[in-house]
Amino acid sequence: MPLRTKILEILEKDARTTVTDIAVMIGEEEEKVRYEIQSMEEDGTILGYKTIINPERTMEDKVGCLIEVSIQPERGFGFDKVAERDLPLSGSAIRLSRVRRLRSACRH
Repeated sequence: MPLRTKILEILEKDARTTVTDIAVMIGEEEEKVRYEIQSMEEDGTILGYKTIINPERTMEDKVGCLIEVSIQPERGFGFDKVAERDLPLSGSAIRLSRVRRLRSACRH
């Protein structure tokens, strides 16, 4: 297996793996591994490093819900009139109230 492939497989599993650890894992010199990683960053093989965040540990009491609404436009007014009448979400208090109700509904 080519050196670059070995390095990429390790970084793909854990991007925080140190150059020293990678060198030990694949039996190569640290400077050679450092050079390959730098070369891959410069030539666009490695575009960046990604952090994966556990939303259960960071989101305080937040729930995402998808609500599908089916409406018919009113003649002469289109969807705007229906939206104003049936979906009055212009005020933050109303929006917050609906979000709280949605949270309760989604939890149960």
